[in-house]
This record gives sequence, structure tokens and C-alpha cells, in this order.
Amino acid sequence: MEYDPVKFKLAKMLGRSNTLRHAFHLVLETIFLRAWYVRRELWRLLRHIGPSPKILDAGMGFGQYSDRMMRIFTNADLVGLEIDRKHLYGNEKYFQMVHPKTRFVIGDVQALPVGEDNFDLILSVDVMEHIEDDVATFRGFYRILNPGGRVIIHTPRIVNEDDAHLSHADREADDHEWTVDEHFRDGYTDSQARERLEAAGFEIERIVHGYGFFGKIAWNLLQRIPMSMLGMSQMMIFVVAIYLLVATPIAIVAMLLDMIPGEQPNGGSLLVVAQKPK
Repeated sequence: MEYDPVKFKLAKMLGRSNTLRHAFHLVLETIFLRAWYVRRELWRLLRHIGPSPKILDAGMGFGQYSDRMMRIFTNADLVGLEIDRKHLYGNEKYFQMVHPKTRFVIGDVQALPVGEDNFDLILSVDVMEHIEDDVATFRGFYRILNPGGRVIIHTPRIVNEDDAHLSHADREADDHEWTVDEHFRDGYTDSQARERLEAAGFEIERIVHGYGFFGKIAWNLLQRIPMSMLGMSQMMIFVVAIYLLVATPIAIVAMLLDMIPGEQPNGGSLLVVAQKPK
């Protein structure tokens, strides 16, 4: 499955309307369980780093996480980083109008184009699976954080440590696996994430697993099925809209059941909060 063509179609439909952009961000925050987990961590960090941090959204994309962070950290300065301008999906005007303390940087997370000791918080959501040199990326994150600063990484999780050696191509060859063509890797085992972040100098503060049994049901209902439909034709947007009206209430219940326990030991997502020592 390739997500980029679908994303570009959605960006074209949103156009330059700030109202549509904001509504779209709210939809994304509702239908993606990972956004629920990330939002919970951001609220938790508010009491540690205060309302005025300097933030890097490393892999800004449509900007829904940047939008949320600017509403949680009410006096923040935010830098949105993307590999190229087309992957900002036209969101520059929205942020210039709604969150003017946002600026954009075009560059590669593997060679961060920002100075040292500049940031209090770095957020990277479902980016690392696209990155070849993750070691250089984690070292770069460490370099640009202030002492005591945090990084939040969310990425798919490889649950079975014995499968750590399997490549993306191995999984893609398995007809029973749902893979994303733009991925360089299919995620991390717990030990891989811990070892690579600690090797960069970080101290692990929290590891949270999501997308257990109920989370996977929600993912199928709200991501796999509608994204497959949208991949067929742009005209399917109307069918998808009707489908989501029915599927979303069911999926929201499933997502609540995934989050309420606070931890899904066999979950398929990995959220890591790590700190640069003071």
C-alpha cells in the first residue's frame, strides 16, 4: 500500500481553506489511535516543561500534531520540519494565519538543519520507519535538545524479538502482512528502540505499547479499509465519508478499550519518551 498518492489527493481537496484544514486535523486526531496516545503524553509533559517550550515537529506532514501542540503549549515556538515542501501538503498558510509562531524548515532528519541546544521537545510520529540512518537521526535529536529536553518517538512495534532480523522485504513477501511501500523498516522491537536511543545518549523515561486487540480492530475500520478504498479512485471519497459515519462510533469504543488499561503488552505500536540528561 502506498499512502503518499492518497495524501496528495486529500491535500488538493483541502485547498487553502483554514476551516477545512482545522476540521481535517480534528478528524485525523479522532480516527488515528496513535494521536490519542501522543496527545496523552503531551498533556503529561505540559507540567514538566511548561507552556512556553521550543518544539520541533520532526516530520510535520499535514500538521495535525503541530496544531495540537500549539494549543496545548499555549506560548510555544514551533518548528515544523519536512523532507521537502510537497510533503507539507499545503499547510503553510494555515499555520501562518492560525499559529504565527510557527516556522518551517525543509531538510532531512538524518542531517538536521538546525543548531545545537535549541529545543525543549521533539516529536516524531511514524517517521522513523521511513528513515535509513536512524542512528544519525537519534544523535541529531540529542544534539539539538536542551539539557533536560524530551523526545517523543512513535513508531510501529515488532512484538516478537525473534523477528527483529526480518527485513521490510521479508515481511512484504508474506501475503498475510499489511505493509506500507514507503517504509524502510517495519518498526522496532522494544530492545532495538531502547538500545539505539541510549546509544545516542538518551535516558528512557517511558515506553508505552498501544494497538492491542481492540486497537487493531479500530485500525482496520478507520485506516486499512478506507485507505484501500481511497487508493482506488478519488471519487471514492464520498463512499468513504458515508462508511466512516457508520464505522467511527464503533472504532472509538474500540480505541477507548485499547487506551483505558494504559498498556497493551502485545500491542503493535511503540511510544517512547526519552530525556537528554540535565
